[in-house]
Amino acid sequence: MIRTRRFLFLLFLPFVWAGYEVSETNMSCVLNQDCILPCRFRNEITDMDWESEKSPIVSYNHRGSSYSESFRSRASLFEDQISRGNGDLLLRGVKVDDEGRYECTAKIKGSYYSDLTVEAPVSDIRIHQDGNRITCSSEGIYPQPELTWSTEPPSNTTLQNRTTVHQTEEKLYDISSSLTVPDGSDRIYSCTIRTRRNQRRATLTRAESETNMSCVLNQDCILPCRFRNRVTNMTWEREKSLIVSYDQGNIRYSESFRSRASLFEDQISRGNGDLLLRGVKVDDEGTYWCHVFTTGIYYRHSVVLAVEAPVSTINIYQDENRIICSSEGIYPQPELWWQLRFSSNTALQNRTTVHQTEEKLYDISSSLTVPDEDPRQFYGCMIRTRKSWRTASLNNPDTETSMPCVINQDCILPCQFKNGVTDITWESKKSPIVSYDHRGSSYSESFRSRVSLFEDQISRGNGDLLLRGVKEDDEGTYRCTAKINGVYFRHYVELPVEAPVSTFRIHQDGNRITCSSEGIYPQPELTWSTEPPSNTTLQNRTTVHQTEEKLYDISSSLTVPDGSDRIYSCTIRTQLTFAGTKWWRATLAEPGAEVTICCTSSDYYGTSLVWRFNHHQIILTKTDRNISNISEEWRKHVRNVSASGSLTLQDVTSDQEGVYSCELSGDEETIITHLYLRRTGENLVVPELIRRTVVCVVIAAAAAGFIMFYKKKMEESEALQL
Repeated sequence: MIRTRRFLFLLFLPFVWAGYEVSETNMSCVLNQDCILPCRFRNEITDMDWESEKSPIVSYNHRGSSYSESFRSRASLFEDQISRGNGDLLLRGVKVDDEGRYECTAKIKGSYYSDLTVEAPVSDIRIHQDGNRITCSSEGIYPQPELTWSTEPPSNTTLQNRTTVHQTEEKLYDISSSLTVPDGSDRIYSCTIRTRRNQRRATLTRAESETNMSCVLNQDCILPCRFRNRVTNMTWEREKSLIVSYDQGNIRYSESFRSRASLFEDQISRGNGDLLLRGVKVDDEGTYWCHVFTTGIYYRHSVVLAVEAPVSTINIYQDENRIICSSEGIYPQPELWWQLRFSSNTALQNRTTVHQTEEKLYDISSSLTVPDEDPRQFYGCMIRTRKSWRTASLNNPDTETSMPCVINQDCILPCQFKNGVTDITWESKKSPIVSYDHRGSSYSESFRSRVSLFEDQISRGNGDLLLRGVKEDDEGTYRCTAKINGVYFRHYVELPVEAPVSTFRIHQDGNRITCSSEGIYPQPELTWSTEPPSNTTLQNRTTVHQTEEKLYDISSSLTVPDGSDRIYSCTIRTQLTFAGTKWWRATLAEPGAEVTICCTSSDYYGTSLVWRFNHHQIILTKTDRNISNISEEWRKHVRNVSASGSLTLQDVTSDQEGVYSCELSGDEETIITHLYLRRTGENLVVPELIRRTVVCVVIAAAAAGFIMFYKKKMEESEALQL
């Protein structure tokens, strides 16, 4: 008697009907991969047949196997195991058309049914932002997928999106969705693409970096936004208002900034997105956002702009037993102190008033009540803002100002009076600079090409000196001597120069994180911090080196505990500037040498690993049994794959520059890491994000790091928690 048994995968349903045991198997196979259709018995098989709903596949008896023409190259039995009850069928390179019911009939003895569904799972998701539109897409999926959007924190409003699905000639599906987001939104946006048995999620997140800088009222100022890669699209905004947009060479300025702002158009393609702001106003103070789209990734960098109208002149005079000190047109709000040559045992009585004008500048005045005249006593006042100060003394025509200037930029040294100037000279401690009288100006040879007076304004009391291309050697004290109504007045300008912190390099090697910057002046300091804060002292070693140009390079190495999931930040500051960055690292390799690209943290163990190049080209695959399959094209470049998934390449050249993707999969989760291997000069750089299980592309910018990362999860649809 022939007994037939049918098997149901995941759910076993045995029952007896008319002398037959019936079981079925429902299973899913992945498109283009090999798949085994089960058909097993405890007894010996002597004869068997496999057939689909459409046609026979193979017959087996004591003479051997006979395959149909349409399946000859794609199907095979495990003939050496048939006698032991294994009638499984290997189906190679599964196609969409293979979907359907398959029947295995064995002579013993019995028969099986298998219902085969074909699946091309969601393997890769691309997500990027362009302006206020986020696009999420994936290709080559089967069966037809669905796409949903979500935010963190959750949004109370319906997300406005448009999704399209297209079926290809191969009967696979491509899906794409565009989501419109509000201006200035700081939510984290995710898209999920799912089929009946598979899903993945991609997340677009923005990491904000910041540059703090100060610009002088009515002068031009450059807001920094620089990258190592080619910029394709960028915008500058302030308080959600557009300043300028750049799109593939097309530049559009807003009406309110058209005459005052400009990009360096010839340098944008080389990564220079700086914004020149002309004639800075008090109202320009605030935060500016530079949004950049480069190499398929979206970044944003903020510049916090502080405006300053430094103290330019001080009026001081005595009226009976009151001394009045005042100055006008200052920003931000100034402070005033009184000074004595000799200390006094009695408290000085003074009254200070500050008034803000319609132009939002500040006038300050203070009255000091003094005792009966003491010929030995000397009274002076100091007026200062956050970055400049000036002093004046009664019965002493000499005044003093501090004016910091940036190396390689132009700077104006102030020397202004309320009365008309007839003669004026400028000199440094080292040499004369320029002299002016009724015959005109006479410049010294060493300063002739670098300085100039505003000659048309001298008669109105403006004796300022324009110093071009400030150098480190320009630091020091400058003296302006002016002749007014036959009386000589001296004004001293203390000039500190600075080369502010402009770029960072930060990378991790094992449990050591290194942060460094170059070309800084004056000597900088470096500090480390963590998020969340650490209760233990951070163990670090910092070195500072001065170059031949008298600039400073600084580097610090921090030892971190194994498995730490803190965010590590380093801050480099000078006496006059501050800049900070966090979260990014870089690994360097000489061309032709080795470079190791980390996949994810060592505490995550997946069952399979796939490395891809430029999203589509497979470099290697690795299973939980440590079996690696390296593609022929990459065999000469792959030196090693570590247990944690890190890829070591050898003989790297510019041909290996591009995006590397590491897919580490477990039963319920897939972590996908995107890394961009780029060339900078003679080195190859692999930027990464210092955070567990998530790695990203990072591009250096002025005083900032820009981060975007993808985190993609795959879970069984039955277990999905939304």
